[in-house]
Amino acid sequence: MPNSLEMIDEAWERFRREPERLETYLAELLDKIERERGAVSPDFVTVSNELGSFYRTHAMYEKGEEAFLRALSSIERLVGRGDYYAICMGNLGELYRLWGRPEDAGRCLDIAETCFEDKGSAEFAACLNYRGHLCSTMGRLEDARRHYRHALELVSAIEGHEYEVEAALGNLASACEALGDYEEAYGLLLRAKAFYDDGALAPRAHYVSLLNSIALALERLGRDGEAREVYLEEIDAMRTTPVSPVDAAVSFANAGDFFHRTGDTSRLAQIKDELGHIAATPGIGDNHIVLRSLERARAWE
Repeated sequence: MPNSLEMIDEAWERFRREPERLETYLAELLDKIERERGAVSPDFVTVSNELGSFYRTHAMYEKGEEAFLRALSSIERLVGRGDYYAICMGNLGELYRLWGRPEDAGRCLDIAETCFEDKGSAEFAACLNYRGHLCSTMGRLEDARRHYRHALELVSAIEGHEYEVEAALGNLASACEALGDYEEAYGLLLRAKAFYDDGALAPRAHYVSLLNSIALALERLGRDGEAREVYLEEIDAMRTTPVSPVDAAVSFANAGDFFHRTGDTSRLAQIKDELGHIAATPGIGDNHIVLRSLERARAWE
């Protein structure tokens, strides 16, 4: 059997616009590895963790939880509770946060931070970002900013981690904006976008989120004309870049609030249709983040 990481990369590329086929491929690959190599093997860990990340991205939280727990069990039996265990535990913590289970998320992140042996790594920085997300969810904005800033410092010092630096800039900007520091937030977001503008990074799902953040920052600064152009660019990007339904719902809700406020009824109708499609997606319509986006849309009537 070829290297599991290579197979996963090829599958993501082949099925990037077909999530159901990607899910089937990953699930069948995991079953094959379990039959041939057992559930306590490096390849089983790799694919199970990847499957958990897929389910988390697509708001299929129960399946994601199961996949991450299986990966954690395998890791512990293979190498104990070190960095690999901590990385997977952090992934599970972020899943619980998105699932609306902040206490479980906090417990997972506590374990992850304790288990990390290398606290100067990009993986530890990712855990700090998850902690920042949880603090933001719980309204602890200064704590969120502190964790995001620490994560940015770590990844900025590691060569070849442009994606991680871009994400860390966006996270820190979100905390600054929530605290009312709009100029700092906008500057951080422009630094992040520069990675795409100069070709250092190819557009991906996070690029859509970045555009949404830039548009929101421009709104806060009273620059509606520029904000409108960025929202339109974001909507176009969502047609060509795979984005999770949950993230898409948030982006459309933010854009809808803007077009409602500025009286653009045609754009607003388009966004309502998009939110309706997301709400009708099996397993997505009852997600708490999607429901909140739909509640915002009702205020546009």
